Amino acid sequence: MRIVDGEGRCSEFEPTEHFSVKEARRADRFTQLVLVATREALADAGWEDELPYPAEEVGTIIGTGIGGIGTIESNDRMLIEHGPKRVSPLAVPLMMGNAGAAAVSMHHGLKVQLRRRVGVRGWHARDRVGDARDPGW
Repeated sequence: MRIVDGEGRCSEFEPTEHFSVKEARRADRFTQLVLVATREALADAGWEDELPYPAEEVGTIIGTGIGGIGTIESNDRMLIEHGPKRVSPLAVPLMMGNAGAAAVSMHHGLKVQLRRRVGVRGWHARDRVGDARDPGW
């Protein structure tokens, strides 16, 4: 990836190299990038075949400022130009900020249930690691 003007656009990323056309259509670019990055990270960690811990002890926390902005922008444009009947019925699930974490959990069978919302405000990685270790989550 080449970073220009402070932005890493991932312009070489082609979703259909990693997903079927149907899967790519049903995931915002944000979620697609999260899934591919997670797959690579798990492979690097040696977790690609099976989890080293019970699925009930592994969960997903991904910090994002907004999630599926591409879906928000395209459906906003569709709403303005063509009206509400042309907005995708998948718009809300695709643009949710937690869509990436949910997709990772579902794809890899991770089953830890988070009992509280992790907000962007006050986000600190060290705190989230401590939260993940807390059985009260």
